Amino acid sequence: MSVYCGYCGQRGHNRLSCPQRMKDAAENPDSYVALRVKREREERERRVAKRTCTYCSGKGHNRRGCKVLKADKVAVLDKLRTYRDKFAKAMSDSGFGIGALIELPDGGWREMWSKSTLYMITEIAWQNVDFRPLAFNLESRVAYNVLNKNIIRVRPISSKGYDVSLNKDPYRGQPPKDDRWITLADVANLLPGNLFSPEVLEYIASQNKPRPENPAFEQQYHGPTSRLISPTVGVKYSQPDEFYSVIPQNLRVEYCFESNYGNKDRWSLERHRKEHWLWNGVERVEDEQG
Repeated sequence: MSVYCGYCGQRGHNRLSCPQRMKDAAENPDSYVALRVKREREERERRVAKRTCTYCSGKGHNRRGCKVLKADKVAVLDKLRTYRDKFAKAMSDSGFGIGALIELPDGGWREMWSKSTLYMITEIAWQNVDFRPLAFNLESRVAYNVLNKNIIRVRPISSKGYDVSLNKDPYRGQPPKDDRWITLADVANLLPGNLFSPEVLEYIASQNKPRPENPAFEQQYHGPTSRLISPTVGVKYSQPDEFYSVIPQNLRVEYCFESNYGNKDRWSLERHRKEHWLWNGVERVEDEQG
């Protein structure tokens, strides 16, 4: 519905933002209208001075006008663009891209390659390609979120080692038939080490070591052991234009640029301290609170 001004009667604005009212007040500084405009301006300034930003905890502004928040978004986006360019170059150099063939093991710990499937890469999930693996800290809580996010979509081409006759259930022991998503954790060994922090590389290497003290270790994640069977040749990859100027929603929530599911508590809205691992490699703007 349209707004009508109570002063001039025009459509599209109200009394407080009425240009005619502002003009009349400026031309007649001793008039009643000028006195009302002055009082409104003083009251607005008092309210603004009492504001506390939920992001940087600074006084005199809110999140909408927070310069620190705007600067942090620019810094994160710059870091994201740089990392994605590096990721695209790694894809081009290694042949790890759309059309490439990779093989993944389907067996357990002891006989990992007793069964395997050959897949063709059909899609890159650029929305999940970000720099957190490069800033990863093993003491943080995000091992699962960082390494186990879908990174490529693949289509099964062929399988080997499957013997359906040994399984009474026809739905078990069957080779994959449908397209599926593959996580970064499953193909990290096919990518260059400069895309990961030393802690991540150490963690990835540790996942390939057997843990016989755990009776259920055969059912656990066995680490990235995929094989690049047929790489693409002469293909230059780059991040799509639609992702170039957008910070993905999961990263916006991680940096408290916005809350998740409408959560308004302090920990979902307040800026991370400079010691937080997320600021590793990001040009963080300093403020009074640090």
